[in-house]
Amino acid sequence: MHMLTRAHRLVLETLDPLPGDRKCFRMINGVLVERTVQDVVPALKTNAEGLKKVLDDLVKQYKAKQDELDKWKVGRLSLLSIWLVGLLCHFMSLF
Repeated sequence: MHMLTRAHRLVLETLDPLPGDRKCFRMINGVLVERTVQDVVPALKTNAEGLKKVLDDLVKQYKAKQDELDKWKVGRLSLLSIWLVGLLCHFMSLF
């Protein structure tokens, strides 16, 4: 995802100083088509924004799952420590 976002940004930076009527080529569904810069730039910007949104959403989902996992770990460690204290008390009472 990061590579696609970077590629879109690089292409936009390359096309930015060029005149709008200059021809360029774009791959659409595996077919190389001839367009002008003024036709390609808006589509690239839309695609780049969409990729950024998807990437941001994935990062949010990842962080939410990481927080959920961290809470689960804390809960499990608390239960384990309580169990170990109980086990230790039991063994101490044997001596």
